[in-house]
Amino acid sequence: MRVALIYSLRVRRLAIAALLLAACGDDGVTPPDASVTPDAAPVEGTVVVDGLGELGDIAVDSASIFVVRGAEVLRVSHDGNAVGVVASAQKSPCCLTASAGDVYWVNAGLHAADFLDGSVMRLAGAADSAVVAVADVYFPSDVAVDADAIYWVEIDGGGLRRADRDGSSPTEVFWSETSKTSLATTATHLVWTAGGPDQDVVARDRTSGAMTTVSGEEYSPTDLLAIDGDLYWIEQGMLGSGLDRIRRSSDLGAPVDLAADEMQAADLVGDGARIYWITAGDGRVRMLDRPDGTASTFASGQGALGGLALHDGMLYWTDSARGAIVRAAIP
Repeated sequence: MRVALIYSLRVRRLAIAALLLAACGDDGVTPPDASVTPDAAPVEGTVVVDGLGELGDIAVDSASIFVVRGAEVLRVSHDGNAVGVVASAQKSPCCLTASAGDVYWVNAGLHAADFLDGSVMRLAGAADSAVVAVADVYFPSDVAVDADAIYWVEIDGGGLRRADRDGSSPTEVFWSETSKTSLATTATHLVWTAGGPDQDVVARDRTSGAMTTVSGEEYSPTDLLAIDGDLYWIEQGMLGSGLDRIRRSSDLGAPVDLAADEMQAADLVGDGARIYWITAGDGRVRMLDRPDGTASTFASGQGALGGLALHDGMLYWTDSARGAIVRAAIP
């Protein structure tokens, strides 16, 4: 869901790193070799539709497939025969989330407006067009939805906020000076990743408000995923190397590494059996058996990957090299 936003965060970190390295007399970081041999017999996948142009985030429900195309959000039928625009003139749309027939996402906002023009968007059921659920959000980076509410976090605004599912009654749940990058909800906690001293992965009890620092040792965590009592996230590689780690915490305990040297990892999704993610740096869809299996390649040679979604036993991903939506049955 988050490749474009993650890339923009990498660029921001690289710019800072470049200034520091220049001051130290270093020319910069040499990127890793992108030629990777698949470590499994990968699937090829079935193209649902192609020729759509540069695609990003993706979400899927029983009725339709939803994808980001530049400043638009598209609704695509499962057979690929019907493609329509449900939102246009979006301001850096990110993080599509399908929930109970509705689809939500955040507009991160525009640099020219200092990202003060962000918003939370909602496409209600079979409506023809999306509407602004919450306006004037300061650089939102992720959205999560449960039965009663929508939640979002902010990179520059520092907030964790909530509103009713229709966007009414927005309120601040928690604020700190950390730059919050992703969000997940569980039955008992709201959990986020952030950049800041000793507050990298944090869980907040829904009832008491008690805070638990799950990890304070991350370099740049993002793309949080909650399944049962497990939390998964991506730790981006230092100095923009693009070599990332997949990490897990069980029952808010100390984190462990599940995979390393993943080339520009993004879009963690999963179910009771496995987690999946894309590596945009080498065009692969990756997978790992829960709780602590060995990472392997589900699909390779997928070009410019933009997003990943899991629905009803099928993985869906976008490939901007072909302007395609691709799907394949999971093992």
